Amino acid sequence: DDQLYSPDHIYYINKKYISIDQLLKDTSTIVNYFMDLLKPSDNKLAMKLFGSRNGVLKERLRQQRSGHCIIHPCSNFRFYWDLVMLILLITNVIVLPVAIVFFIEDINSAKWITFNVVSDAFFLFDIVVNFRTGVLRNDYIDEIILEPRLIAIHYIKTWFIIDLLSSLP
Repeated sequence: DDQLYSPDHIYYINKKYISIDQLLKDTSTIVNYFMDLLKPSDNKLAMKLFGSRNGVLKERLRQQRSGHCIIHPCSNFRFYWDLVMLILLITNVIVLPVAIVFFIEDINSAKWITFNVVSDAFFLFDIVVNFRTGVLRNDYIDEIILEPRLIAIHYIKTWFIIDLLSSLP
């Protein structure tokens, strides 16, 4: 019984004893959940591109076999990331001009500085996300590029400079 509660075999978390095996299992469950967010889901775009749930499952397997931590353009993560970035962009377009015109004396307050730093950080991180997001090939709408080198080349040739210049503080 003493060995069961020895420091080598357990962690004391939230007033409960948890074995290392259970902790590793819980951690791998969280990692698997996050990795599933990067794969294509049964959303409208995926169903349009792949035709059926079976097609989506085949694309999930293709992405998994690629072995890279690539965000699929039809994934839930990408959908929610784009939604957050759209809200942040609209907020910046509306709030910042209003703040500059009507609240110029408060522009150096902690809340405005925090807002600017957080939004700049999100826009810079968006560049990283774009370097890791698969690309719909223009001439073949049903072909999605999941190779990191090809994704990077495509992003650099298209939106990278615009994203970088607009993300700098």
